[in-house]
Amino acid sequence: MVKNSYDADAKSVSVTIDLNKAIQTVAVQDDDGMTLEDLQSKWLVLATDSKRGQAQRFRSPHFHRLPLGEKGVGRVAAFKLGRQLTLVTKKRGAKECRLHINWTI
Repeated sequence: MVKNSYDADAKSVSVTIDLNKAIQTVAVQDDDGMTLEDLQSKWLVLATDSKRGQAQRFRSPHFHRLPLGEKGVGRVAAFKLGRQLTLVTKKRGAKECRLHINWTI
């Protein structure tokens, strides 16, 4: 999940793990965010070609980074961390998006 932040040109990313509550959490937070379109057409689609094949010609606009992530392996790993996943994201100038997945239902 941190690779997603890197690929999105985030300037900072933090990972917080809280194991001291009844509901344990892992939170990844960066300063970039996604639009609803990014969430629907990229993040929720495994093996999307939004980055694949672009490494030779595409670098991120701000830091000129080559993309690291591909095929959504990090997303699948996140799904295995717990029974519920809540994603809250907001790209500057766009509306906040909230996605909640409950695997126990």
